[in-house]
Amino acid sequence: MVTTTVGCEGLEGADKEHYLGADTPRDFANSVAYLLNNERVRKQLGMNARKLAIEKYDWQIIINKMDAWYRRLKNNGQQP
Repeated sequence: MVTTTVGCEGLEGADKEHYLGADTPRDFANSVAYLLNNERVRKQLGMNARKLAIEKYDWQIIINKMDAWYRRLKNNGQQP
């Protein structure tokens, strides 16, 4: 994935590990071309990004966190 700084706000990924960051049109185009021409890097970024998505953003992970938050709220009458 190639994204801008704004495009990856709120994600836990890291530039050059899970995606390539590019904030200018020229840098964006160069990053896309780089990935199209570099299968090894493209596959590695894809595997890293998929692993991160499964570990952090899988629905079951999110549901478990929300459930724990609501249980604490209910049991303590306080915000977590």
